[in-house]
Amino acid sequence: MGRDLTKKVFRYRAVLYLSLACLIPACLAGAKAVTKLNKKSVTVKVGKSVKVKVLNVSAKKKVKWTVKNKKIATVKKGKITGKKPGNTKVFAVVGKKKLVCKVKVVAASKKKATPAPATQNTPAPKPQSTVVPSSAPVNTATANPTAEPTDEPVVTETPDPTATDLPGTPAYEESMVSGLEVDYHRYFERNYRDYKKIKEGVPRGEIVEVNYESTVVGATREAYVYTPPGYQEDKEYPVVYLLHGLGCDDGQWYGMSIEIILNNMIYNKEIEPVVAVIPSIVPKDGLNSNSFSPDNINAFTVFTEEFTKDLEPFILNNYSVSKDRKNTGVCGLSMGGMKALDLGFSLLDRFNYIGSFSAAPGLDLTKLRCEDENLVPEVVLVCNGSKDSTVGDNPLNYHNELTKNGVKHIWYIHPKGTHSDPVWINGVINFMQRSYGIKAE
Repeated sequence: MGRDLTKKVFRYRAVLYLSLACLIPACLAGAKAVTKLNKKSVTVKVGKSVKVKVLNVSAKKKVKWTVKNKKIATVKKGKITGKKPGNTKVFAVVGKKKLVCKVKVVAASKKKATPAPATQNTPAPKPQSTVVPSSAPVNTATANPTAEPTDEPVVTETPDPTATDLPGTPAYEESMVSGLEVDYHRYFERNYRDYKKIKEGVPRGEIVEVNYESTVVGATREAYVYTPPGYQEDKEYPVVYLLHGLGCDDGQWYGMSIEIILNNMIYNKEIEPVVAVIPSIVPKDGLNSNSFSPDNINAFTVFTEEFTKDLEPFILNNYSVSKDRKNTGVCGLSMGGMKALDLGFSLLDRFNYIGSFSAAPGLDLTKLRCEDENLVPEVVLVCNGSKDSTVGDNPLNYHNELTKNGVKHIWYIHPKGTHSDPVWINGVINFMQRSYGIKAE
């Protein structure tokens, strides 16, 4: 109530000031308003945006926006998006005038930390009491806790403790799609905080934002490209494409420290050196402020064509990556998780690994099949948080359809996970380990 009252007071003052302006003596009427930015400095969190405007500029004059350090922040039409903690400057050029806004990017606020798993290695099985009770749906699809689940969520019996659950055995194969909390802790739990730490002695790869021309969209597009430590032009690397969620851009994965995660995984010999590509799937003129706008959604619809005609050729022509589908994968989160399934199964001749984390609805389920035995993907991984009220049980629908179509895949539920970074980082770690793990000689 207090804030609303304050806003009203400000509005009344503004009206009063404008009214008084009409009474200013004619000698001041000819004074020219100064072109300037509405903010001289801003602070923005990683993954978040803030808008800066040029005041008192003619509609006929074009404003050109640039940023000193794109690794720290980007700017488009005055919208500044934080990429990485640090300081930089944003410039607005109007004619011969250059306006400056100081930008400070800070790390996203952390919620109260929960105890991290003791180890990132495969932990021992949890007690039976940790299994989700059969009376409770594994996914919280709506805010109503009494809502009945539309599908039988998971098998809830505890696996036979005497069964041999090693890769290749029936027990192991069943555990990969059980959805049980005990199996999550046994096979999928990872200390994601440890993966995000910059560690002494770990060689760093390079991540840069590049531009490529899209004939499909009719605009210059942006993408982050990660190259591993010791990247060599004369060596061929596997490649993975990571897709962001609706209302975001390539900065979403960047903000989750994907390059640090990959550095650590390569150094620990969990995966082989890999090139990672993070495109911006956004409308031609940039993101619409309404995340669910038709323009933002349509950008994902046309991305399949943009990928095949523009992005993939650009990567193949400019980076030393494999053209073999056996060395190529795609994964994504939320809307990007849905699109990863769509792109992967639409282009099975290009993708051998497909990962989907907290996938949004909207996918034509008839695509989740593989008719050609020569194009069966080696890894298909689908996961979500048990308390994801954003996409609810939708990932379960994709799991059920894959099961019905006989597509071998991995499916697990992140206990108490919401529509958030911990679930997605856990998902990408598991996906990368299973897709790009170092093969035994």
